[in-house]
Amino acid sequence: MATTAVVALASSTRMHRCYDSMLGGEEFTHELINGHPARIKNLLRVSSDTFQDFCATLVEKGLLECHSRQRVKVQERVAIFLHTVAHSNRQRSTAERFQHSTSTICDHVNEVAKALVRLAPHVIRPGDMSSPARKIRDSPIFWPYFKDCVGAMDGTLVHACLPYRDQRLFRGRRGDTMQNCLTVCDFDMKFTYVLAGLEGSAHDACVLRVAIRELGDFPFPPDGKYYIGDSGYMNAPQCLTPYRTYRYHLSDFQGNNPRPRGKEEYFNYQHPQCRNVIECAFGCLKHRFAILHGPMPNYKFDRQVNFVMACAIVHNFMLLHGEDVLDHAAEGHDSTDEKSVPQPVAHNRQTPNPGREDRENQNELCDMIADWLWINRYEHKEEFDSLWPT
Repeated sequence: MATTAVVALASSTRMHRCYDSMLGGEEFTHELINGHPARIKNLLRVSSDTFQDFCATLVEKGLLECHSRQRVKVQERVAIFLHTVAHSNRQRSTAERFQHSTSTICDHVNEVAKALVRLAPHVIRPGDMSSPARKIRDSPIFWPYFKDCVGAMDGTLVHACLPYRDQRLFRGRRGDTMQNCLTVCDFDMKFTYVLAGLEGSAHDACVLRVAIRELGDFPFPPDGKYYIGDSGYMNAPQCLTPYRTYRYHLSDFQGNNPRPRGKEEYFNYQHPQCRNVIECAFGCLKHRFAILHGPMPNYKFDRQVNFVMACAIVHNFMLLHGEDVLDHAAEGHDSTDEKSVPQPVAHNRQTPNPGREDRENQNELCDMIADWLWINRYEHKEEFDSLWPT
């Protein structure tokens, strides 16, 4: 009798498992992979085929261990990470979805993020820069004027969660704590360079200086080629910028006096249309991965930096597998509505001082292209007059 009472008391006070759903994380991941294609796109932002190839790549390169004794398999770990960054989920929400403790979720998110960063040299790298990009070659607006342009570069801000003592240096223009990211992409919207984690108060010039002089890993284009950048940079061998003190933004060519006044303004009108690919690329990235849109969950800052790199790697991997990164139809429109995605803003700032001869050579190139565009505008007179009727 006494034994029965002891057993009953022990069973009544025994701690029950919190996550007791019949559909565990492994079963849920398997269901996503083999279910309706829209489900995995909605929750993980990638297709089923891309997801499986992505997991296989991480295993083949030895970035994630895969053996039968693991309680959480590779596909489930990657799904946990993608589910977190795609929806900016807190750990309790992801823990409920995958039926693991919050500490397990945190460990796997960190593990996969580090694995993706180690994958970066294989995915985020320049492609063939010897031949003109298809977007340039097939466009009468850009060809042959920008035939030597191999990509675009720009800085963008990503929300950062930091302790109070570190917030001052990371205050952005609007007062929020931000990390400054330098990105370079080609005309297929594939990132060829990403540098994240610098202070939000840093000028684009400082970020570029760190990439060139301190880290030494900036991917310089071949001789005679260049990236296109906004007025935040200075004309230099690696960057072609617009004319300063002249109208530049496309919105400036609207209103009462929209017609370009001279070669400088006409060049400044064509320039942002060529550079817009970098804004589309990072705007698309923020739309797909809500964690970049902010506010950033309370992770350690080095992990927040890894998230930026990891999301760019997933973006590139999707492009390499033929996915349309601009197609968000199957992904829903939750906290990252297209109208709310912040776009990079051009500012009149200085860049690292290139040599005087280099600056003069690039200024001559800028003048040559501007003259070329202005003289040949009559070849596109119908389009020109339709944009700015007399």
